[in-house]
Amino acid sequence: MGVIGNISTCVVIAKNKSMQTATNYYLFSLACSDLLLLLSGLPPEMYRIWSPDRYIFGEVCCIIQGLAAETSANATVLTITAFTAERYVAICHPFVSHTWSKPSRAVKFVIGIWVISLTLAIPQAIQFGVIEEIDNGVTTTHCTVINNFFDHAFEISTFIIFVGPMSLITVLYVLIGMQLRKSRNIGPVRPKSRKGEKEPEEFGRKSDKDDSAQKRVVNMLGES
Repeated sequence: MGVIGNISTCVVIAKNKSMQTATNYYLFSLACSDLLLLLSGLPPEMYRIWSPDRYIFGEVCCIIQGLAAETSANATVLTITAFTAERYVAICHPFVSHTWSKPSRAVKFVIGIWVISLTLAIPQAIQFGVIEEIDNGVTTTHCTVINNFFDHAFEISTFIIFVGPMSLITVLYVLIGMQLRKSRNIGPVRPKSRKGEKEPEEFGRKSDKDDSAQKRVVNMLGES
């Protein structure tokens, strides 16, 4: 179901121009990362159920499997971080969100996310390999980490990909919550006008801008 659902998501977004928004491009990236993990990891895991003591896919497949898993995890976290940053800009800085939330900019962000994800995954992937053990005369093979080319590589990767982005996401959502609460409690104050006088033109323009900004926020939240 995961494979079918993610493929359907990618096809719908790719074929429908109306669906090609900044938000949906991030969803497209998430669907691709899930597909990568499922297609690379599902066959070996399914075989492992039937033969838990034998890894028959070879050294190259083991490295590719590790590379795919690391790349998928990195891309997922970075995509969610970029999506959260876009929400923050749309809600807390609505007057600049029309340039930040352009689909073309989102495409560039997604491409950059995947390049960074793959680059950071390579040091981890090349440490994977097939190890053979003999226990009570029974030979077993497993795909696992067998090399340690880089000291503290996994700790550094965990900080860069998980601790850093998750801390940023938490801060951004706190700021979003504070802004939404502030917007709910404080509305625009209309200046008093004398009887027969028109509403000040400056306030009218500001109200129109506020309404436009609020519509962009509603659209952003609605798309998600």
